[in-house]
Amino acid sequence: INCTMQIDAHMKSKEEIIEMVAKEYAECKPGNWIIGDGWNNEYWKDSSFPTRHELDEVAPDYFKTGLKIGKYGNRMTVRSFKISSDGSMGARSAWLLEDYSDRPGHRGNRKFTDEQMYNVLKLAFEHGFQPVIHCIGDACVKQCLDVLEKIKDEMPLNDHRMRIEHSQVVREVDIPRYVKLGVIPSFQPIAIMADKLVAEERVGKERMEFAYAWRKFIDAGCKIVPISSDAPIDPINPFANMYAAVTRKDMEGKPECGWYVINAMTREEALKGTTIMGAKAAFEENIKGSIEKGK
Repeated sequence: INCTMQIDAHMKSKEEIIEMVAKEYAECKPGNWIIGDGWNNEYWKDSSFPTRHELDEVAPDYFKTGLKIGKYGNRMTVRSFKISSDGSMGARSAWLLEDYSDRPGHRGNRKFTDEQMYNVLKLAFEHGFQPVIHCIGDACVKQCLDVLEKIKDEMPLNDHRMRIEHSQVVREVDIPRYVKLGVIPSFQPIAIMADKLVAEERVGKERMEFAYAWRKFIDAGCKIVPISSDAPIDPINPFANMYAAVTRKDMEGKPECGWYVINAMTREEALKGTTIMGAKAAFEENIKGSIEKGK
């Protein structure tokens, strides 16, 4: 696939993004693709979700796509089994145990029954794969922990390192279960730069005490706490991610005192989370993640 430009939509208005697409469309040749990532409708004056029709008006003959797996070389380790088990906070599709605070009667999107999740996880474990599960909401987290607990009662799982990606909204009682079951909470601190605009509206102050609660997981005894970028959803820059982990602020330094700063990481924790903890979370600590002899 030929591509003359990747549009960086981070912190851009809808109008700016459409203008960028129009400019690229005017220069594109048939067969080229216009790609882009990073938009966040919560920054827009009209925060309603965009539609393809708005892009079709300025680029009617082209497909639009995100980044492609395998596009950047042939070095790949196949070890993990990724499962997307709910949605996102912004779209109110994260699966919650209680109603969304700003949409009574709505609890998000459940993607798997307990039986389906059990079958998928057990199949992964039986074939030596490391399950990596996307979970934003507390209902989704609880389901994964419940199913893992059942599987561990049925078969030995030594050093399985199952990861729950995001672990954004979690019940207080479930945090120590990560430790007991050997589950790795994988965090993306940079996400708070955008999520701080909507999270409290979505789940309310009471649930926010255990939302984006990196400090609480560390204090509870989680030994492997990696930081990932979630690129291309957010910029891949590791320094921006570490900055967010430590300060709980956006790139403009807001809010001044940090957003729920009680759950911030230390600088050492953020550095290790970006390096050696990430390597351990992928079973690669013997070949990467630190600067030492033999690596």
